[in-house]
Order: sequence, then structure tokens, then C-alpha cells
Amino acid sequence: MENSDPVRVSSEIGELETVIIHKPGEEVELMTPCDVQDALYSDILNMDVAQAEHAHLSAVLSKVTKTLFVKDLLSDVVKIPDARQNLIERICDAQHIRGLKEYLESRTSEQFVKNIIEGVQYSELQIKSQQRFAHRPLHNLFFTRDPSVTVNNRILVADMNYPIRQREAIMMDVIYTYHPIFKYTETFSLKKQNRAATLEGGDLFIIREDLFLLGIHPRTNIAGVQAFVDVQSEVMQKFQLITFELPTEPASFIHLDMAFTMLNHDECMIYAPLILNNSKYHTLRTVVDGDSVQYYDEANLLSALKNAGVDLRPIHCGGATEEFAPSREQWHSGTNFFCFAPGKLIGYARNRHTIEALNNAGYNVIPSTEIINGNVDLSKEKKVVVTIPGSELARGGGGARCMTMPIKRKKI
Repeated sequence: MENSDPVRVSSEIGELETVIIHKPGEEVELMTPCDVQDALYSDILNMDVAQAEHAHLSAVLSKVTKTLFVKDLLSDVVKIPDARQNLIERICDAQHIRGLKEYLESRTSEQFVKNIIEGVQYSELQIKSQQRFAHRPLHNLFFTRDPSVTVNNRILVADMNYPIRQREAIMMDVIYTYHPIFKYTETFSLKKQNRAATLEGGDLFIIREDLFLLGIHPRTNIAGVQAFVDVQSEVMQKFQLITFELPTEPASFIHLDMAFTMLNHDECMIYAPLILNNSKYHTLRTVVDGDSVQYYDEANLLSALKNAGVDLRPIHCGGATEEFAPSREQWHSGTNFFCFAPGKLIGYARNRHTIEALNNAGYNVIPSTEIINGNVDLSKEKKVVVTIPGSELARGGGGARCMTMPIKRKKI
């Protein structure tokens, strides 16, 4: 990416120009039932099925945008001695495992990439342990949204709450620092503002260049919100931030994008029982204008957005009239759509009531195979939802938005 063509994301819906994804690999297959809780999963995944499903996402994206793969970026970076050493030092400083640094230093570039993503077993270090891994596999890496997020013309390297995911952010930070593609890209972290800050990409929405939305819960905490405001105040005179508290149960509310996503200029997908009908969770709108900061309690998320100048018509996950479908489909990422242009979406086919609700709202429903086989020209579609298979991927706890990290969109 040249200096004249920097990274930039100033909306959730602008036409996509570049995105980062990761194909799930052996790191998924290396999970056992005993690892599920520590890996932040609710079940173990079948790698072959997950890869086949992810291939649909990858193939559709390749039709509409430039697609970068984490493994390819990492493979390029580890050939740079300073980058490789930086990654080794930071990975080992976070884990304090005897012999891990020396072992990683001895590996070829290909072996090193494999170890960083798929882990290092104690047996490889000649250490006896009841545990299997000295360096755990990055089970969650295919959810590329969380470890970093593009905020206007900068990339925020996320401060992850759980240690198992902090290494993803470290790896992405090294990629952004050393890869030639990101030579002119500025990155930032919230830890410099507040060491207690945590913020993950699934909770952060760039609604407009000067309007941000954040979910609050254990993965993105109040300290992270405050640090984000402080950092943005250094580069912007005026902006607004809406915060919305998420419940800690059930486990499907991992991030805000599991309850809300943008679909178009004037439409969004919501899980209505939480977004509209549950006043126990606080919504706050913060207006920053230089040294002036004002706070407004809001009735709900949509009214807060309307008061910030964004009036959205909600489409209901699971349909507006179904009794059990909303909670069933929210559990499997029924709100988690990825917008690759205004009114052009990707989401799981399995959430049939939600897809039907989109169809009733004027979205043409097209299976991913039709796009992959060249039977449909997406540029001619005005409103469309491309459905991808996701019975296995959804068990990891995320959808199309979770699996995509846009680094460049056109302005809207």
C-alpha cells in the first residue's frame, strides 16, 4: 500500500478495497475437549469442515476485493531478522517457558510460522509436563476482527483481555510494524494510556468518521473505553462515542457484533430482545468537542444512534414474529453480518429466519456457490445477502464480521 493510498476505514459499510482473513488450520484441530474453556470456545471444531466453509467466505471476498491472508503476511515478516527477533522476544516474555526462545530461534522460517500459529509442545522442548503445549495454538486466529481494527487512517492493535488471545495482537502488531505493505501505516495501542485497558475489535464499530460505537463487558472494559476517548481526543477535535453494556450470559454475547451489525446507510441487524427490549443494560452517548465532554443517557442503542445523526431501520435476527428463532439464531451469529458495500452482505445460510427477514426487507438472497461459479455479477445487485455455509464455523462463536478485518474501504 503506497503512501498515497493509506489504510482507511471510516464506516462499516463503505465499499471494501482490502481485507485481512485467516484460513483455519491445524490450530483448530489441535483443540481437545479439555481445552475448550481455556480456548474461549463452547465446542471443538472439525478442521476439514471449517476449512471448506471458510473457503466460501474467501472465494466470495476474492471476487469483490483485495484479500490478504495472515499466514502469508507472517511468512513475509519472519524473513526480516529484526521482525522475527521482536516477535520471539515478545512471545517469550509473555510466557516464561524455559528453552522456548532458543527453540524458536533454531527453526526455519516455515517451521517458525507453523509454531507461532499451531503451538509448541513441551515434548519439543524436551520438557516433561502434564500439559501438552508450552506455547498454545492460536485457536481463535481465524476471527481476525478482534486483535486489530482500522480506525479511520490508523490501526488500533487491540488490548486483548485473555492471555490466549494476546499473542494474536502481538503477532499482528509485528506484521504492521515490519511488513512493507504497512510502511506508511500508523498503529496505536490503548495500554500507553491505561495499563488496565482492554478493547477487542468485535466491540468497536466505526459508524462514521466522527462517530464510534463500543460494547462494554469483560473483553472490552471501562478503562478501555476511557483510553479510547483519550487517544481519539489527541487526533480529533470533535467526535461522539456510544457505549452499550452487554450481558455476561449467555456466552454468545462475546462482542457487540453478536447483537448488532450495520447493513446499509439506513438499516441494521439487531437482536431485539437485547437491543430494544432490555433497559437494564446502560446506553451512554459521549460528545467530545475540544475540552468539552458531555454525557447523555439514552433509551437504547438505536435511539442513541438517531440522536447522533444516524437513523436506522432495524431488521430482526430470527425474524420479528418468531418465538424461539431469535435466541437460537443469535447463538449461531445470526446478527453477525459483514458488509462489503452498502446493502451488500455476507452471512451464514444456517440462520434461515434471519435470512428470510432480510429477503422480506428487499435483500436478494444468493448462495455463495452462485458467486463462486460466476453465475451472478454482484456489481449489478443493489441489495444482496450472500449466504455461506457456517454450521461448523459458527460453533467457534463468530460470523462473517468476526472473520474479516477491513483495512481499506471507500468513503461513503
